[in-house]
Amino acid sequence: MSLKDKIAAAKSSTPDKPEPCGYRLKGYWEKDKKDQSSWVALITGLDQEHGLGREFLNSNEVDWEGKKDDGKPPRGVKTWFLPEGIYEVCLFEKGNKTPERYLCGIADGGLETMTREQVESIFRDETKE
Repeated sequence: MSLKDKIAAAKSSTPDKPEPCGYRLKGYWEKDKKDQSSWVALITGLDQEHGLGREFLNSNEVDWEGKKDDGKPPRGVKTWFLPEGIYEVCLFEKGNKTPERYLCGIADGGLETMTREQVESIFRDETKE
């Protein structure tokens, strides 16, 4: 069997990578441009200093643009696969300097935007229970 045939056989016997579960969000990212980098944070509860406690999440995937040696900082599109929860989201589109920023809840595979007051009331109710 040739090497080409062995590679083809190995690829056909390797199961496909399973599709990550959760709600999918995508946003543009460019290293060293904090004012133009998308991010997603899980809301963890109420926080006396900031109002809402947040845990910033790493993206699950990055689709890189350009070449490493093109003289520009690394850039691309980040993808997050988010399970049920409440999140703060800041997403940029390429070339757009104004992000889309909002709070949202993800449940049953769907995304619902929420106000800060709605999010705070959920966590206030949880502390009463």
